[in-house]
Parts: sequence; structure tokens; C-alpha cells
Amino acid sequence: MLDEEEYIAKPQIDLTKKEVSPPPTAKLSWRQGSWLKTKQLWSFLFGSVLWLQIIRFERRMTAFLRIVVAFATIFVTFWIFHFIYKELKSNDFLITNFDVPEEFEKQGYKGHVLVNKISIHLDAMKKMTRSSYAENRKYNDKEAGSTVSVEVVGMGITLQSIIEQLRQSLGIERKTIKGYVTVHDKKLQLTVTISKRGAEVFEENLDSLNQYDALEKVLAQASELILQNTDPIVMMNYYFQTKKKGKNVELAKYLLVHEPQYSQWAYLSWASGLRLENDNDGAIEMLKRSLEVDSTLSDSWNSWGSILRNQKKYDEAIVKYQKAIACNPEYLLPYNNLAFVHFLKGEYDISIAKAKEIVAKNEEFGYPYSILAQCYAKQNKEELFYKNLEIALKYKVPVWTWLKTDPWNKYVGQERFDKLIQKYRLD
Repeated sequence: MLDEEEYIAKPQIDLTKKEVSPPPTAKLSWRQGSWLKTKQLWSFLFGSVLWLQIIRFERRMTAFLRIVVAFATIFVTFWIFHFIYKELKSNDFLITNFDVPEEFEKQGYKGHVLVNKISIHLDAMKKMTRSSYAENRKYNDKEAGSTVSVEVVGMGITLQSIIEQLRQSLGIERKTIKGYVTVHDKKLQLTVTISKRGAEVFEENLDSLNQYDALEKVLAQASELILQNTDPIVMMNYYFQTKKKGKNVELAKYLLVHEPQYSQWAYLSWASGLRLENDNDGAIEMLKRSLEVDSTLSDSWNSWGSILRNQKKYDEAIVKYQKAIACNPEYLLPYNNLAFVHFLKGEYDISIAKAKEIVAKNEEFGYPYSILAQCYAKQNKEELFYKNLEIALKYKVPVWTWLKTDPWNKYVGQERFDKLIQKYRLD
């Protein structure tokens, strides 16, 4: 017999629980074992190769990125040096920050603000011109060959400011346009000085105008002076478009004396002035002189064609417009005039086809839409008339200046027509 302590100390055995032995290891055949080992070997080799490929790819990408960065650095460095070299060699005029009284600065009329206003005036005058020369030039765009830069020197650290400092250090002269505003005896004065051209003063009386209006007026006058001295050819077209009689002839004489390299344009300017005086014979004589200097000047052929058109010599006008197009196929105005002559001849289908050709070249050139509208008016196609009329007005074609002419006059007084004219005329 076991005593109680010995009984408790012995482990209790559950006779109802069966002890489960592990399953016997499955024996693989020789083929199965070889296949498994081969699979493991290929997995190892493939993983190793893949890892090596990833490493090589990373190294190649790193090397490629280094090459890209090196080329980018070289390109940027070359561009900066090229830009600086071009600017140092530039013969453009630079408008510098205008000097203004302290009271003006307090009201927000700081020097750079006035320069920006002049830039706006210059751009607006340029947009009014429609010569082949003007179409290929853009203000404030040196790549397009601008002769006026409105970068404001002194307004922070800019590349332009650095270049100007470099110019001064190297003793390279830069043609500048400077200005300063003064108020004295109730008169506002803007003095503008252009390198090698002297100074000119623009003055407005503050008794009749408030300070803002007086300033706007002198800035507009100064802008005309700047454009005349820096880009007289564009100014010539501006004078003609704004019908400033006498200004074209005055500018032409100036060009012939001081800028003889522009003599073909000078004679064209002279012809434009004579056209404003209704001296068509004198204008044609000047155009002939212009073409003697440069027989490929598209503007002169175009202007000659317009004189003949106004004289109702339509077939002769067509010949001149075609010569203008041949001299400069990119100049759209002769195309437009050609389409208009066919309209005047009553050849509406031809005029429509010519106008659509212009739209295909530049859909934002508004004048062919006005020709389309006139043709459709003659063909009694009301919806097409109004469609093209609205597009023409949208692109700032001054249809309201033609309301006394056919076919526009028959629409005056019609509600739909009057509303369109009023809508865009107010804009």
C-alpha cells in the first residue's frame, strides 16, 4: 500500500487519452527529389540574377541622372552667358524707373507704375497698326526684335539689374529713356529724356484737369514720343490709323534725313499722309519711290491697291493686292483687301471663299468676318450675317464706323442689330 503522500506525488495518468504519434515522413522518389532540388536551385539562381539586375539598373539610373544633371547644368550656364552676352551687345532702349514727387508715391503713383503705364500705351499703339512690319514685332519681347525694353532697373535684384551693373563696370553705354515728374504753379510736367535725342517736356494745367487725368494725358503724349524715336515705322502706321494729318509727312521727312536706311518706309509714310489729304496722285508717286528702293515692300503694293480700290478701279487694285501677297504671304491685310474688292464687284461667292481662307490662316483676325457678314447680308442669309457680325465685333472690328454704308445701313434701327452694336461698342 502506498501512503497518501507517495500517492499524491506520483503523476496522474489519463488512461482514456490516446497518445498521438507524428505522421511518418513521406519518402520521395528519386525523380521527385531531383525535381525539388532543381527547382530550389533555379529559384536561388533566378533570385540572385534578379537582385544583380536591380543593382545594375540602380547604378545605370544613377549614372544616367548624373549625365542629365551635367548636361542641364551646361545648358543653363550656356543660356545665362548667351543671354548676358546678347544683352551686353543689345542696342535696345531701356526705360528706367521714373522719378516722381513724394506726394505721388504716397498715392500709389510710383516710378515703376508710370513705366508700366507707358508700356501699356506702347502695346496699345502697336496693336492699332496693321503693317507687315508691325505684325512681326512685339513690344517687351527681345526675341521678336523689340527696340524698347520696359524692364525697371532698380526694382529688386533681377538679372536685368545685374546686367546693367555689369554694363557700367565695363563702360558699355546703354541707350536709355528716363523721366521725372514735377508739379509747379498748378502745372504737372513730365520731362522725358531719350539718349542722344535730348529732352522734351509735356505739361498739363491742373486747374482744368485733376491730377490723375493730367498724369494719364502726359504719359500718353510721352508714349508717342518714345515710339516715334524708337520705332518710327510702327509710329507711321499709328498716325495713319488715327488719321493724324500732317504727322505722317513730318515723320517721313525725319526718317529721310536721320534714318535713311528706312527710306522705303519714309516714302510709304509720306504717301499715307497724302492719302489722308485725299491727294491720291501724290500718294501714288511716293509709293513708286518707295518701291524703287524696295520692290518687295508688301505694304506699298497694298497701299497702292487701296487707292485704286477707292477710285473703283477694282481689277487694277486686284493686281496690286496680289503683288503684295506674293511679296509677303504671311501678311494678312492684302488678303482681306482682295476679298473686299470681290465683294465690291458683287462676286460674293469668291469673296466668301477668300475670307474663309484668311480665317483658316488666323481665326482671331476680325476683318474677314465683317466681309463674310456683308456677303451674307447681300445674299439675305440673316443668321449667317449675325453670326459673323458678332465674331467681327468680338475681335474689335469697328463696324459702327460703317453704319452709313451699304449693306450695314439697312440693319440700322433693327433691335437685334442695334443691341449687338451697342454691346460691343461700349466694350
